[in-house]
Amino acid sequence: MLGIWFNHGDDYARRRPHDQLEILKRFGVTDFYILMKGTRINVWDVPELRERLDLICRQARNLQIRTHGVFICSEAVDRLREHPEEGDILRSGARSDTRISHVNRAYQQWLLEAMRDAYRTFSLDGIQLDFLRYGTIGYGWSPEEEAVYASFGVDVTVLRQEIASLYNPEKPYESLMPLFSRLEAGDPMLNAFVLARRSVIRGWLKTVSENLRQELPGVELSVAMMPEGLEKGREVGELHYAQNYQDFLPFADHLFPMAYTAVFGKGPDWVGAIGRRAAAEVPGAVIGLECTEPNTALQIRDTLKAISGLKLDGICLFRYGRLILAVRDEEDTILYNSYAGTVNRLILVRGTLEEERTCRLEEAAVMRVTGHWDLIRAFGRFQSSREKHYEGELCVVGDWQTRSCFSED
Repeated sequence: MLGIWFNHGDDYARRRPHDQLEILKRFGVTDFYILMKGTRINVWDVPELRERLDLICRQARNLQIRTHGVFICSEAVDRLREHPEEGDILRSGARSDTRISHVNRAYQQWLLEAMRDAYRTFSLDGIQLDFLRYGTIGYGWSPEEEAVYASFGVDVTVLRQEIASLYNPEKPYESLMPLFSRLEAGDPMLNAFVLARRSVIRGWLKTVSENLRQELPGVELSVAMMPEGLEKGREVGELHYAQNYQDFLPFADHLFPMAYTAVFGKGPDWVGAIGRRAAAEVPGAVIGLECTEPNTALQIRDTLKAISGLKLDGICLFRYGRLILAVRDEEDTILYNSYAGTVNRLILVRGTLEEERTCRLEEAAVMRVTGHWDLIRAFGRFQSSREKHYEGELCVVGDWQTRSCFSED
């Protein structure tokens, strides 16, 4: 499986419709993962974005590309503005206005209805759950959750005091190193605390999964996962997020470790390590790859090499709108620019040869380049936010590079 994510963060900057997506089929894409509910809104509640969803899904069906609706689970700003009682409880006792409570059934039922609605409205093939986790150890302190912790043998008062003496929200990881070390050493109370929090998140997923499978026969379910759960030391993923890959496996067809190099300040070797562990421990794993600037064509090439040949179910590229696709076509190479901007320069690399060319490749347009190349670097300018533009090297992914991930040798 070769997937690509779509979100709508740059729709405001687009100057022309992106209505010719045949190039993605030629690139080898089999699945679109399309944001339906973000951290703030249901995307299809916004008329112009609903039109965009209709267009993407219609093109995908015509191209026989599978579609999956992506739902951010644990953040819902607009929903909490209307229903503040559904917000998570922080350790301070305050109620969050961005993150939902995982023990609030009203929000869960609302989200389930949104998933069913989107699945039927857009004739989707699957649903993907994203951000299904606690934010940090500072979240998840409602009376109901504290009762769960106590039922697992946690002295909640003592643990609260220990966390309070260490926790710095500005440095949520560094400040808790003593707790991570104790958890790694097998501290009974911290282990019980982790198991309790995992039970809350696992129970939330179990309810959603069972409801969707009952009401939407044949739906494919996947979950986007934090990569820490596949690192050598898994304490961060479990203590902060309460995510455990083995907990999630019974309730999803695919788990997507999000091995994002720039986000986590890592390199291709780290992605390779995540991929190897996923291949060994997570049936149905699909590796999520960060294919946006500041990652360059060189970094993408090395990242894809790092997971080449692993027994994975596929890879998924993040994201459309922030990458250039390069497709070999007979003796030439076709470039497709998904950026909301213009490519003005290329560096074509074959062995030790480098050839620089000026060009003008507009948004949502294609350009044919003579020959096949080992690497194609692209430079240009695009609108990166409502206030800012980015100018520099852009992200290019070649179909010969992604195909190498599925080779048998």
